[in-house]
Amino acid sequence: MSADQRLKKADKILDSIRMGLQRAIALHEMWARCADKRDILDRMDRSIEGFGFGVARDAIHRDLVITLLTVVLPGQDTSACIPALLDIVKDSSVVNLMKERSTQPKKVEERIKSAKVKSDSLAKSREVLTLRTVRNKLIAHIVYDNVAHGAKYGDERKVLEQAIPIFEDLALAIKDRDFGLKAKPNQWRRHSEAFWTHVASPR
Repeated sequence: MSADQRLKKADKILDSIRMGLQRAIALHEMWARCADKRDILDRMDRSIEGFGFGVARDAIHRDLVITLLTVVLPGQDTSACIPALLDIVKDSSVVNLMKERSTQPKKVEERIKSAKVKSDSLAKSREVLTLRTVRNKLIAHIVYDNVAHGAKYGDERKVLEQAIPIFEDLALAIKDRDFGLKAKPNQWRRHSEAFWTHVASPR
């Protein structure tokens, strides 16, 4: 595969990761608002809607864990993930093409290095390791024994908050573009608040 083809592949992977992170942001804000907030839980407790609420809340969390780990951990050869992007930008000929179309060519390699350091650290973090156990033994496969996964409430948020800057480094290096993902959590927090407040409102 030529350097030009590899760069085009990087562009496609970057777009897929952006969509994955945007989904993870939306899922996280929806989850955070319904996970343990008393107004929602009290409204659902012993209600007819409570049965459906439990299923929906669990589905949001499962999707959040899977989406996050799909973005930050290596997958198959065709997977759109941060490690796949980092593998492409190890190629100096691809980096040279990135510099040619960048408005800040001197910062391209600096941003790649920053993304690599952050990604390596995130992949080894307690949060990712415990969520991977949750995914592998409680979501993707069901282990019949008790699973001591060690995951804590808030691990998802920590992983997401660390994944966004990695994506931003790579987006600026590869496409010379800031996609504004930092603003998305606040937007989705408002959407989530509107949705769950309506759910919790008196009938």
